[in-house]
Amino acid sequence: MTSQRSLPRVLVIDDLLGREVPSGRNEERIGICGQLLLQDVTGDSRAIAVSDPVAEAVFVRGQWPVRSGRGDTVENDLDGIVEVVRRGFEEVSEDQARWSLVLLDLCFYTGTVTAESDGRAAGMPEGRPGEEVPSGYFGLKVLERLHSDFPHLPIVILSAQDRESVSHQFADKGALGFLARGTADSAEQFRRMLWRHGLFPDADGVIVGRSRSLLLALRAARRAAAPQAGPMARHVLLRGERGTGKELLARFLNQVSAGTGAPRGLVDVDCGTLEGELWADELYGHKKGAFTGADTEREGRIEQADGGDLFLDEIGNMPPVVQAGLLRVLETLSVKRLGGGAPRTVDVRVLAATNADIELRAGTGGFRSDLLDRLREAGTIFLPLLRDRLEDVPVLVEQFVRVGERATAGALPRRIDPRVFDLVRSLEWPDNLRGLKNCVTQAVHLHPDLEHIVPAHLLEARAAQVGGRPAVGVPSVISEAAPPPETAAIRQTTGGLQDPENRFADASADDLVGALPRLVQAHAVDAAMLLRRVLEITRKVTKEHPEGEMSIHRALKFATGNEKLTATKAADLIKKVLKPLSHDREGPMADPVLREVLEEAKRMRRRRAKRSGAGEGSR
Repeated sequence: MTSQRSLPRVLVIDDLLGREVPSGRNEERIGICGQLLLQDVTGDSRAIAVSDPVAEAVFVRGQWPVRSGRGDTVENDLDGIVEVVRRGFEEVSEDQARWSLVLLDLCFYTGTVTAESDGRAAGMPEGRPGEEVPSGYFGLKVLERLHSDFPHLPIVILSAQDRESVSHQFADKGALGFLARGTADSAEQFRRMLWRHGLFPDADGVIVGRSRSLLLALRAARRAAAPQAGPMARHVLLRGERGTGKELLARFLNQVSAGTGAPRGLVDVDCGTLEGELWADELYGHKKGAFTGADTEREGRIEQADGGDLFLDEIGNMPPVVQAGLLRVLETLSVKRLGGGAPRTVDVRVLAATNADIELRAGTGGFRSDLLDRLREAGTIFLPLLRDRLEDVPVLVEQFVRVGERATAGALPRRIDPRVFDLVRSLEWPDNLRGLKNCVTQAVHLHPDLEHIVPAHLLEARAAQVGGRPAVGVPSVISEAAPPPETAAIRQTTGGLQDPENRFADASADDLVGALPRLVQAHAVDAAMLLRRVLEITRKVTKEHPEGEMSIHRALKFATGNEKLTATKAADLIKKVLKPLSHDREGPMADPVLREVLEEAKRMRRRRAKRSGAGEGSR
């Protein structure tokens, strides 16, 4: 499992820095690692240890051959670059860090390696006309392709070329910044860009996980936490369904902000408690004698948060009168205690959280739109659902098991059966992280004397949470050693031979005549129907695909339980499962989804074969 404290991993695409050299010592690469405080983990040359590195770096040339000598011809390899990015950004295994950021060169030199060019830099070609002018920069072509294929991938230009001559082009094609080589403040500039644009986990473990959807939320939080030019902090709106971790994200925001300046306090307020006549006292405080029982002066929650953050949980429950009062505070930047006295100036950042569609409420009069505008001055951060974070299931279950052990007196430390992760991924979690945490900790509590946690423990805990009734989406039985599936189709085609230990031991000759093809066909049908169901279960809802986007790769990783499964092998499995049925239009292949999936698998395989052929040819 990847450490939460591992360094961000950066991909550097550069013809000079990425080339392999005969001596095994790329001096230019060593120089840039020293400038930007990068630890080279490429493994193709003798890396120099960097003191207190900011990030790990993998260097790729983006050309063929990677190692070239005099007389060789060097060509750019756009498809090869895309494949490297894909493997490190979309097809990431459990023990591999995702690309946090890409540093991309602009000018790539191709052509023949001559004695003169090799003397200037080992293995570098002399270049071709037009490669040194902005219109001929190969880096811009790479940028355009990567931004199109991987729109969430953060890319920063790393170049010695003139910035102004190409600033509009790289901005238009999706780059997030420009890092000049060799300047005095290169390291600080890189650190700042990585912090602002990079995708990497929370190193302090306030929020665990490394799924792309979570990393995007953490990046949005870091951006919102960045120091502002004005004297007052800007407010942030946190959106997410129940149990997605809005309070945790508020604490992360508070902690990240403290890292950019002076420590900040965090004061929590449950908006559901701000009712009747007590809300003003809760938020504003009171002077002594302000009302019957006010025997001492009291500081309100807003003043308590002065210089820090006020976390308003579930603002959708805030009554209209409280909304008006909060708006006045945010507009005047001051608060007046009940009972009189001068207003007190406050510098408070509001972190407002809700699971409601607050924009819809504001549009229909259910929430003040002017207050909503104030509450999202620094933007809105959306927290992903658990079903959009399936990659994080192992680390989340691990964390919750340890929480359960600490909370249960005498509980033994336990190992987690890998099938637990598969079960968690297969179930519906309406309460998201909260529901998963409750279930896992309850499973530990029910079985304190065991050294293992297995799927049956989670099922028992989940049933206990709903009063012993079977929970929605929970399989009725998960066998400790499940035999091959015994479905009705198989039983019919094999003459009712159902014994899981040796189902054919007592079969007569008549029973077995012609049974093999029927059995194989029945298994193929079952596999196809299982695949169809898994494609539905693993649909991912996005803004571009509100109905849910199907993914062969995601579905096959789920169905096989193999997080390291590559896209290519997923396509091969699809073909293996569905091809025997491809000519039977009356069975499962009457389903247009399965037909399209089979065609997509074939296309994926052809594209892979084409890329492999092109790569071999350019060597």
